[in-house]
Amino acid sequence: MVHYLAYSDLDRAMPELGGPVAALLDCEDERHRGNGLLRTAVESLIEAGCVYFVSFGPRAEEVHDFIDDLLAYAGLKDIMTTFHDEETAEDVANFFVAIAMQKVREGLTLSGERNRWEGVFARIDGGEISP
Repeated sequence: MVHYLAYSDLDRAMPELGGPVAALLDCEDERHRGNGLLRTAVESLIEAGCVYFVSFGPRAEEVHDFIDDLLAYAGLKDIMTTFHDEETAEDVANFFVAIAMQKVREGLTLSGERNRWEGVFARIDGGEISP
């Protein structure tokens, strides 16, 4: 199951996630640009049990490196990170479902608009949409 959150939803509670999760961070949107917001998002996702961070978009490598720095500082070595700055949204969604979500039951996308990824996941196999 994939859940969808907008960056503006971060001040509200994260969805109740049952166990380890994977997160796809959409870096095409400018709303995450403040590292304070990004730090809050990453820390919230770690607390929710995130074991895999996938960054997508033109700033994906920068966001990936920022997350890696946070994880290293916290001494968290078992959390995977990847960045995808040249792939299509469909390719990244396929990677997210097939690889990042391989050992987890739930995934979460974080983007500028809550429904940005719903259509993308609806077009690929395994992209069950959450309510």
